[in-house]
Formats: sequence, C-alpha cells, structure tokens
Amino acid sequence: MNTTSCEHWSNQLDTQISSFEAAGCLGYVLDVLDERVNPDYGLWVKGYNASTDRYTNLANNSETPYGIFTNTYKVMKCYNAGGRLFQYTGKMVENAFKAINSRDPGARVTYLFNPWATLGQVNTNLKNYGNVAKRNEYKRLIEENFLEIIASLKSTLGRYRCEDGSYGFLQSGSSPTIYDTPVSLGLKEGDVNATNLVVSFAQHICNAIGLDDTIPVFNANHGKLMKELLDNAPKIEKANGAVASVTYDFESDTLGATPVGATDSKTSGTTFTVAKDPKNAANKVLEIKKDTEGNDGGGSLTVPTLNVTKMNNDSSLEIKMRVYVGSDTRYGNSISGSNPNIMQIRVMSDGTPFWMPTLRFNSDASGYTLVAGKNTGSALVETINSSKTFVFDRWYVFTFLLTIKDLGKSNASFKVEIKVDGEDYGTSYCFYANDDYSSIKSGTILFEEGKTVKFRFAPQMRIHADIFVDDLTVNYK
Repeated sequence: MNTTSCEHWSNQLDTQISSFEAAGCLGYVLDVLDERVNPDYGLWVKGYNASTDRYTNLANNSETPYGIFTNTYKVMKCYNAGGRLFQYTGKMVENAFKAINSRDPGARVTYLFNPWATLGQVNTNLKNYGNVAKRNEYKRLIEENFLEIIASLKSTLGRYRCEDGSYGFLQSGSSPTIYDTPVSLGLKEGDVNATNLVVSFAQHICNAIGLDDTIPVFNANHGKLMKELLDNAPKIEKANGAVASVTYDFESDTLGATPVGATDSKTSGTTFTVAKDPKNAANKVLEIKKDTEGNDGGGSLTVPTLNVTKMNNDSSLEIKMRVYVGSDTRYGNSISGSNPNIMQIRVMSDGTPFWMPTLRFNSDASGYTLVAGKNTGSALVETINSSKTFVFDRWYVFTFLLTIKDLGKSNASFKVEIKVDGEDYGTSYCFYANDDYSSIKSGTILFEEGKTVKFRFAPQMRIHADIFVDDLTVNYK
C-alpha cells in the first residue's frame, strides 16, 4: 500500500481477491484495509489539498481524485466479496462526488466511471451489510447531489466526444497504445473501447442510485439499424492530406478557470484563464494577463492538440490561431525597452519547442510585429516582414504552414510559410536553440514522431500584458 500510486496497489489487490478467498485469508486482508483507511476521508490517503485538487497517498505522493477512485471501487469489491461492512461510507461518498465534479486534464475516459462504480459498490455494501441509518444516509447524499453529479458527468463526457458521435479514450482522441501495444493512429477520432465504456454509464448510474433495472439505452430496432448501416457502409479510406485536424476553441471550458487539458506554470501577477471575447461577449477565449510591472517571469500555459504519428519528407503541419493584443499591453513602468518581446508562442513536440513565433513591440511600442527564430545564423530572431505592424485591440488570424525538407539529412528543416488574415506575410524556418536560447544549431529538427503537438504561451518578463487567443488549430498532412 506504500507503492507509488493507489491505482497500482489496488490493481494487485483486485487480481488476488479470488486467491485470498480460496486461501481463507480475505478477512486478514480486510483487517489491514480497516487499519490503514483514513476515517476523515473514507479513503486510503493521508490528506487532501483543495487548492490543487490532489490527495496525498500512503506513499506521500500526489494523486488526482480520479486516480484515488481507480483504487477505491476495487477495494470496495474486496469488502463486498468478504461480506464486511465498510465503516466510513459517508466520507467515501462525499469524496466520490468531489471526483465526479473534478476536471482532471490528464484523465482518460476509463477514469470517469471509477467514482460511479465506487458508489455502486458502496450501495451494494450498505444494502447487504449496513443498518437502516447508514442506508438512509447514503440515500440522502445521493438525492441531495444527484443533479449536480449528473450535470458534471455530462460536461466531462463531452470533452471525449468526437464529431461523429463516438468517444475517444483520451480528450485528444483515440489512444495510440493500450498497455504499450499500438492500437490506433492517435487521431481526434473515437474508438470502440471508449464508446462502449460511455454506453455502460447507464448501468453504473443505476447501480449508484439503487435502480434494479438498467435504463435501456438501445432497443432491438437500434440493433437492426446498426447491422444495416454496417452492411451497407462504404469502405472508408483516409485521403492524402486530410489525416488529422484538431481545434481547441475554449467553448466547453469554464469562465475564470484554466482551460481543461492545459497545464500552467505561472508566477505571481500572471494568469491564464478562460474569459469572454473582448469583441463578442458570447464567445469564450483564453486570456493571458500579466499585471506585474517589474522584471519578473510571466510563466507559461501549455495546451495539447493532436498526436502526430509519422513525418515524411514534404509532410506538413498547418498551425492556425486567432490573436488579440489589448491596448493595456505595454512596458512595465520601471523597465526600459531593451527587450521588446511581448510573448513567445512556442509550438511544441511534447515538451520540446520546434517553432517559436514571437510577438514583439514595434519601435515606438505603438503596435507590434511578428518575429521568429531561424535555423541558421547567430541571431535568435529575424524580422519576417518589417513593413507590417499590427494594431492593438484587434483580432488577427495567424497561419503557419510548416513543411519538412530534407528529412534525415544534416540540412533538414521546416520551411514556414506565414499568412495573416489569409494574406501572405512572409517565410521563415524552424530552429533549435540551447536552453537559454543564446545559440542556434543548424540542420536539426526537434520534432518527435508519436508525440503530441502543443502550444505554449509565455508572456515576457518586462511587460504588462493583456492578450487573448482563440481557435488553436493544427492540421497534419
């Protein structure tokens, strides 16, 4: 139980239940579980940090609510198999609600049913071994919280839903591997495993609230229609070019919160939150706000998009986004204009940047320009189009078409064609820089196949900033 994660030791426990029963020692296992449970939470943890929405497990490691309940429903199966009442069901149920209402960006769809499965196991435990008072307490908690947890489930499942109505294993789409075995391209599309799990939620909900009969999701007519559709469906082949496309538009995110799926490393005075579009209050966008005035770091926010499985010569990534720099963006009051950069937009291959357009003040800071790194020469950035200045308080659509050239050769590079609002703006090349970006290495593409393409937004140290971005799109061809 002092292993790295609760999920790990509960997986081992789950596979051994029948062996414990056969050996007549399941009661001893339950004694240990009773001894190690935390009565304040009804869980096998040491504590909970509300500010991070993380538990501290018995190995002193941090775990998400979903991770904890991957453990808990398996442990409750053990109690039910052993015919023993679990003493802290009320606390366990309250924490299950917390897990259902959480927004873990790293979750996979299999995690979503764990707290619901726990509720079903708790209900079974109380029905078989609990007294009237405990059963009534459970009924009260379900009735008081049911509408909220159903609404949370609907919202959470929506993040895994694909355009065709199916569901992906991950929020970014299907999982490239299951138990280290390649199973898909990892595109923004559904898979059978995830879709089947989503359909099974009807059973988990019924178990949790005590309905003896499962709500019928499908009937015989659905089965007949499915067979006809499958029999008559044309063969589907992915056309050359349109292999994958993902857009992150923040519409399913909560105002005032960090975008779901994103990770941030912010410093004091800098926030990365979903906000109302400054030009259209009905639209949700990402606001990057830096209120500090001194020479301090602005932190960063990273948003994942799609998984790219393979790159060939002439393969390309089309990267698009809308950008709005507010007129409140300026140099800090006590800072000179020695570093005119406003914000780096790093396009990442998992954790490694391979293309970094940067917003920079123009000469008198009355507007801004777009500069970028190069893969040759000694200068970190180049001015792509010195004749173009962007104005504050206006949306622009930036499009970057990165096409790989000379793959596998020493002069390999991404050629980058840039458009602004659909019009040609200029060209550049991908680059590789060392950790402090003081030198650039020619002929290297830091792009890893099988990794996720991410956007990282990093406001610079010496500025006061109010920047909005939206419609982060990656097309992989």
